[in-house]
Amino acid sequence: MMSEADKQACADRIRSYVAAFHRGDSEAYADQWVFPGSVYSQGIWRQTPDRAACVAGNEAYYRSSLADGLASGEIESLQVKGLGPDAGLVEGVFTRYRADGSLMARIEAAYLVVRIDDGWKVAVCVVKRQ
Repeated sequence: MMSEADKQACADRIRSYVAAFHRGDSEAYADQWVFPGSVYSQGIWRQTPDRAACVAGNEAYYRSSLADGLASGEIESLQVKGLGPDAGLVEGVFTRYRADGSLMARIEAAYLVVRIDDGWKVAVCVVKRQ
C-alpha cells in the first residue's frame, strides 16, 4: 500500500514536470524522469534512452509548442492511485493557453511514477486525449 505522503510526492513530481516544461527548462524537465523512459502520444510509443535524449527531445517539443502559440499552461486536476509501495499512477488533466488567453489544448494524461534511489521519478507518460 502507498502512504499518503508518497501519493503527495508522486503528485508533486508531476507538478514539477509540468512546471519545468512550461518554463522551457529542459534540464529540470529531464530531472523528473528515470531512464529509459517511455511516452505514448498520438498513437506512437517513443522510448527516451537517457538524459541527453530527454533534454534534446523536450527542447524540440517546447520550441514547436511555442511556434504553435503556447504561452502558458496549468494543471486542472491530478489523481494518484497507489500501485504498491514503489509505484503510483498519476492521472491528470492539463490545459495550455495562447498569449491571448485562448485555449490551445486540453490534455488528459497518465504517468507511471516509480520510487528510485533519489526519490520518485516519471517512468512512463501516456497521453490519453489531446
